[in-house]
Amino acid sequence: MSSISKNYSPNLDKESKEKFSKLSIDKRILRMMKSTAVSEQCEECGGDMVKIEATQKLICLVCEEKRLKEQEPELANKWTRDTWKARTWEYFNAYSVLRDNNIKSAGFTGYDTTEEQVAKAKEKAIVFMNLVLNGESPHMILSGAPGRGKSHLAMATLRNILETSKYTKKGIYVHYASFLDLVKESFDQPEKKQRVAQIKAEMMNCNVLVLDDLGVDLGSIDRPKDASPWNMEMLNLVLEARENKPLIVTTNFDEGQIKASYGERNYSRMFIHSKGLRILFNNVTDKRLDM
Repeated sequence: MSSISKNYSPNLDKESKEKFSKLSIDKRILRMMKSTAVSEQCEECGGDMVKIEATQKLICLVCEEKRLKEQEPELANKWTRDTWKARTWEYFNAYSVLRDNNIKSAGFTGYDTTEEQVAKAKEKAIVFMNLVLNGESPHMILSGAPGRGKSHLAMATLRNILETSKYTKKGIYVHYASFLDLVKESFDQPEKKQRVAQIKAEMMNCNVLVLDDLGVDLGSIDRPKDASPWNMEMLNLVLEARENKPLIVTTNFDEGQIKASYGERNYSRMFIHSKGLRILFNNVTDKRLDM
């Protein structure tokens, strides 16, 4: 039986072993979990086997976890937790579209709540988180001028949902204007079409979606341009799919601008299930100027 203990390292050369031994447990797990499907079935349970890249060994993940639980309960629990954590963040990294990678580190701990409106926004975000963890499908809308901490709070909320669920829930963070840029690139670059299709599918189906900076795709806040037909179609597909799934939207637009720019149908699907979770940042200082 194989297990992932503190002193475990796969069958590698000396230099690679030393590098492996210095990895955190999360990274060790992630590396161990990189695998390719094979045509063989498990003799014990009939399930599909996979070949672990780090060891080149065939294992059945179901049976392996079962053996660990039976023979090494404490290690099995940690193996399971770390595996779920690694898979959840691997999923996040694979399908998120970020304008700034630093947003990934955002959490409630580093969220400044000295201003009253910001403190109330965090309270509502925790309400949203608890609703999601209880199996409900709320929508939370964070609106206000740039630099007020909307994106930080959105990512912090998503992070806490993932952590509190013990990584049984998956979520992604999509900067909408950056995603549309990727879509436009795929028009002339066929190799990017599959990535766009994969991201769009996960935007529609993941447990929690953060749709960041809606409205930036239309330019100026004061004089936004009309949304293109394919932009409207894309947003409609995503919002239709997420009508009864958890959704966080950050935007510099107010409700009237969203309705005027994206249409009544998209507005309705976005704001459904958002009672008590429409958070306006209209009396908050610019956090970017404080840095």
